[in-house]
Amino acid sequence: MIAPYKIYKEVIDDLDFKENIDELYLQAIKETDIIDELSHIISPSGGIIDGDMLQQKWFPGQGNFDVFISHAHEDRETAKKLSSYLYRYCGYNCFLDSNVWNSADKLHSDLDDIYSLDKDGNINYRKSQYSSLHVHSMLTMAIMDMIDQCDFFIFLESGYSLDLNSIKSDDRTFSPWLYDEINIANKIRRKEVGQRLFSEGTEPINENQLRISRAVDTKSYKVLTKSFVENLVSCHGDKYEANRVMLNLYKPSISFRHRSL
Repeated sequence: MIAPYKIYKEVIDDLDFKENIDELYLQAIKETDIIDELSHIISPSGGIIDGDMLQQKWFPGQGNFDVFISHAHEDRETAKKLSSYLYRYCGYNCFLDSNVWNSADKLHSDLDDIYSLDKDGNINYRKSQYSSLHVHSMLTMAIMDMIDQCDFFIFLESGYSLDLNSIKSDDRTFSPWLYDEINIANKIRRKEVGQRLFSEGTEPINENQLRISRAVDTKSYKVLTKSFVENLVSCHGDKYEANRVMLNLYKPSISFRHRSL
C-alpha cells in the first residue's frame, strides 16, 4: 500500500453518477476472478483440508485490485457506488471488504454443515468454535495481504463505521473487522511510488447484542472531498493519470522515486 484516504458517506451519496452501478460493479468484480465455489476443497477425499489452498482460493488475496475500500456492512451500497465511480473514471478495480466478510460467513457455515454437526443434526459449539478460529485467521491474513497489495486504502466514514455519539475524544468503531483493517493500514509498510503507477447483512441491534467499542485512528488520512472526487471525471478512466491526482494530495510527504519492475 502507498497511501490511505477517507471519504464521508454524504460525499458519495451526493455524487451525480447516473451510470448503472450494479453493472459496473459486476464488470469490475469479473475482471478480478473472485472464486466462490470450493466444495471440492472443504470436502477432500483424504479427509484433511489444505488450509493454505483454501485461503488462497476462497479469499481473493491475489486479485488484480488497485483500491481497498473499508466500509461498514450497512454502507455496502454506498461502497459499491464509490467502487463503480472509481472504476468508470479512474480505471480502478476496487476491493470491497464485504467481499471477504460474506466469504467468511459462508465458509464458516459450509464447514459447520460438514464438520460441526452432532448426531442429532445440531451444531456442536466446540467444533464450530474451532472452525471459526481457522476462518478468522484466514480472513485476517487475506485482509492484510489485500491491503498490502492495493495501492490505495479508502475508509468510508459514516455513522455505521464509527460511533459518532461517542463522548470520547478519539474515533471509535464497534466493528472488529474495521478495527483490524484500519490498524493494518496504519502499521503496514508503505511502498515507494513505483514506475508502475505512472507508466504509459447485519441484523438490527438489540439490547442483548454484544457491542465492543475500539479506538481507531484515521486522523492522518487525506480526506477525499466532493469537489476532489468530482474532478476525477477528468481522468477519463486513465488509471495512471488518476494515480497522479490521488498522490498529489500527499506531496511532498510521499517520495516519488521510480523503481524498475
